[in-house]
Amino acid sequence: MISWFMTPKRCFGPFCLDIETGDLTRNNRRLRLQPQPLRLLVLLTEFPGRLLPRQEIQQKIWGEDTFVDFDQSLNFTIRQIRLALQDSAENPKYIETVPKRGYRFIADVQDANGPVGTAARPLAPAADPQAETKMDPIAAEPAPLNVKRVLLRTPWVWVILLTVIGVTIGIPLWNYLWARGSASNEVTIAVLPFEDLTGNPARRYLSHGMTDEIISRLARTSGSRLRVTADSAITPGQAGSQDLQKIARDLDVQYIVRGTIQAEGNHLRVNAHLVRSRDLREIWSETYDGDPSQMLAMEQTVSEAVLLALSFKIAPIGTTAQHEPSFDAHQKYLQGVNFLAQRSRTGFEEALHSFSSAVEADPRYADAYAELATTYNLMGQYGWTSPRDARVLGRAAASQALAVDPLHAGAHAALGFSLWFYDWDIAGGEKELLQSITLAPNSVNGHHWYANLLMTQGRFPEAEEQMRMALRLDPKSAILRTNLGWIHYEAGNYGLALSEIAAVVSEKPDFLTAHHKLWYIYSAQHDQVHAWQEFVQIADAGYPQSKQATLATYREHGYAAALKEFALNPNLSSDSLVDRARFLVCAGENRAALDMLERAYRDHEGWMIFVSKDPLFQSMNADPAFTQLTAEVSSARPNRF
Repeated sequence: MISWFMTPKRCFGPFCLDIETGDLTRNNRRLRLQPQPLRLLVLLTEFPGRLLPRQEIQQKIWGEDTFVDFDQSLNFTIRQIRLALQDSAENPKYIETVPKRGYRFIADVQDANGPVGTAARPLAPAADPQAETKMDPIAAEPAPLNVKRVLLRTPWVWVILLTVIGVTIGIPLWNYLWARGSASNEVTIAVLPFEDLTGNPARRYLSHGMTDEIISRLARTSGSRLRVTADSAITPGQAGSQDLQKIARDLDVQYIVRGTIQAEGNHLRVNAHLVRSRDLREIWSETYDGDPSQMLAMEQTVSEAVLLALSFKIAPIGTTAQHEPSFDAHQKYLQGVNFLAQRSRTGFEEALHSFSSAVEADPRYADAYAELATTYNLMGQYGWTSPRDARVLGRAAASQALAVDPLHAGAHAALGFSLWFYDWDIAGGEKELLQSITLAPNSVNGHHWYANLLMTQGRFPEAEEQMRMALRLDPKSAILRTNLGWIHYEAGNYGLALSEIAAVVSEKPDFLTAHHKLWYIYSAQHDQVHAWQEFVQIADAGYPQSKQATLATYREHGYAAALKEFALNPNLSSDSLVDRARFLVCAGENRAALDMLERAYRDHEGWMIFVSKDPLFQSMNADPAFTQLTAEVSSARPNRF
């Protein structure tokens, strides 16, 4: 038998594993691999072609007595190895999974003496963890110790055992307890936008997609004790080290995930860091190298590494958590996420194209179907597609997502939105949105849309509670802060509404939705001076072609005439009919406002669901035709339209 020490290198494909130094290289380029995956790779290449049972792997790598969740740790370790080798579970080139039994290394392995045989060799010693990666003591593993055998020997072993425990797990336990607190406390973490260092605007979607996917994966962990915050106000590269503690204080989080993405040709490098905010200590950091086809594996590995570093159990997501979309489908999906975040008409149209391409490439891609449904829903809400198309196409996409994965939280949220907004089916919409929140307590959309549903029903305290839950997950979001003010407005608390939305406008002067809501508030208070100022902002930003005519009417005939002229302008065909009715009722044109609302009802415009509780329409409550119309909306039944 040839000694292991005489042949420290094992090569397979373009890879070489130097057992003596712990280096893994691909075409002479060094790859980073953490100590535990390195030890397992050494063991697998020790016996190429042989099935290694999970029990044997546990004994040789983790030890007979282990304080970690072995199945979870083994699955994570195998994924790290596959990521380094650019391998996949479905079409393995190196590591074959034998379900419920173990793993087999299936590639030819060569050392200095030729093919490696199957005779047992000594297992390589573990590489120094400090030399390979920065890992918080929370994730450190105590050395294997046969506790039962020792305890059966002598009483004085308790002293030794307590000393060992104090040294090996005392500090990790302290950090663990600080991070997780009692069973009633939550761990809070913010994911900052990954900095795009690709230098290529066409690849910017990679950094946005990486950030969004990590947030999504962390948010879907088991239970609700992990609160994942996305800071929509921080731009990539804006958060320097000196700013992290301020960001953490503003977001009220204990940990921050940050990173960068670099690209050279077809090679990607992702750097990820987990930082503890109280002392800016790096709990964990790692670098991943690969090509764009490995983006999904990188996203999964980073997310799971963060969860393990914080001692969270990785839970399966839905019923199809093991389904991995194709490379082409995932690239299209990431592009769609990037376009959808722009919240512009062009962005929505590009998002539709990207998500549609993703599901064509992979008909079992539930995430892409769910985002496609959300895109249709919002396009109808913004008035950039007809209510009918938004309802029919969005509903079909959400249903397809649920057919693939019945426990997909995003699909339940999209379906709930559609039932509430387009069908005016409150009970059905509430059921789906609550299901979404149950499946994903960290879902911003779930809490946001449910808050809006509650607002339309006059359940204002509950609506405020849900909107504040959404804001805890995305504290700087302009739309969430604006809609919190909208809830106060609907409840008649104009002072609170004004202060909330005015703060948004002071930070984002071009945020048109906030100007709309300020106009609502000033109009309800009969403050025509400030209402006119906001109305000019609306006309200038949203409808510049009508601004001059509106200003001329205002100078010649006054505020009410300008509102009426604007509302009846035929060039505003894409604008909300309900908003036009608001302009008309504030102009004192109740009959014209009712006609506009009846048109909105016939078109089944979703915004009709807000009319009955809107203070601007309270002056119409004495009109039987108006009360009958709002009653029709309130009593709408599923599938009526």
